[in-house]
Amino acid sequence: PTTRISKRHAAQGAAPKPVSEKITAPKTKAEKASGDSFGTESFAANESAAPKVAKSKSNQPPTEPSVRVVSGYRILGTLGMGGMSTVYRAVQLSMEREVALKVLDQQGPPDPGYTERFLREARAAGRINHANVVTCFDVGVHHGNRLYMALELVTGGDATVLADKHGGRLPERPALGILRDAARGLGAIHAAGLIHRDIKPANLFIAADGSAKLGDLGLVRDTMADPGAKYRTLVGIAVGTPAFMSPEQSQGAKDL
Repeated sequence: PTTRISKRHAAQGAAPKPVSEKITAPKTKAEKASGDSFGTESFAANESAAPKVAKSKSNQPPTEPSVRVVSGYRILGTLGMGGMSTVYRAVQLSMEREVALKVLDQQGPPDPGYTERFLREARAAGRINHANVVTCFDVGVHHGNRLYMALELVTGGDATVLADKHGGRLPERPALGILRDAARGLGAIHAAGLIHRDIKPANLFIAADGSAKLGDLGLVRDTMADPGAKYRTLVGIAVGTPAFMSPEQSQGAKDL
């Protein structure tokens, strides 16, 4: 079967996509003092049919964004890019908190298919309130055609990065802790009537306290949707990441 592979939010050495729209806003005193230098922490959240929770996986500093302000969010730096979006480190001005701001990359009128998937991902995440699932705070449209969602900023990278720091294999204790947190997060996702469909180390984000949070709901299936919308993926068409799929998922089973 044809396979759709979910990409990470994180930048994997890919060159940034150009952004045609540039919005200039006055810099804050903090920005002037720092010279617009950006941190290197990762964000935990979601690239749909992409997002891996976009984040900076390497030791390279995030790139400077072209867009400075998006609908009440001040951009601080670029965290990563996925197949359909760019994820920025940003400050939600109304709440004065840092977030991971995912902005859909598209020029001109919004593509109906991308728009539907993007909104579905945000609304699915918005149905879940759990310590082991990345939180979605907001979703909206900037200047009529740039969709964005504000996600919880998780600064510890993901389980793949953590394993790499240990030579590719985690010690037993932290590995069991991540598995426990992932199971709890999955329980909350299932309780909300959703199937994640892309569980893998790169979608398990590590918080500052060492706990793990499930992110990237871009391939989620809503089992509570109306019958006409329930099976947006055709039967026999597999979605997810091949190396981490169950046999049923790789065969495009109807219920997955």
